[in-house]
Amino acid sequence: MNYLDSDIQDYPDDAVDDFYADGDEFAPIDHRWRLVAAIAGIVFALADSAFAFACNSHNESTVAAAATIDFLAAARAGDELTAEASELWRSKRNGIYEITVSNQRGERIALFRGRSYRIDGQVVSGE
Repeated sequence: MNYLDSDIQDYPDDAVDDFYADGDEFAPIDHRWRLVAAIAGIVFALADSAFAFACNSHNESTVAAAATIDFLAAARAGDELTAEASELWRSKRNGIYEITVSNQRGERIALFRGRSYRIDGQVVSGE
């Protein structure tokens, strides 16, 4: 699935219509930076989803207690991103997971680490 349907280079240098105010100075906000933030958000959401599936895979209701991400390379328009989750450690109430996000060429785009906390209940009741 390709979520990156726009490329930063598609925006002209003068694609500015908003301003950021800091005291008495005004600086234009370049829309290219908004696209970079959106792509980073997509990469984080993909990794976070893989984390959720992994920590709930034991059919024990689990929530995120913490998460961090390191962006290792830029995702580009047309990239097909894959998230692979590994359970590093799990106890009765806590777990630590590492998620690698890669593109179709196998290049690592991001490394996500999540800490989970088990709450009462099951993901799917009756099992």
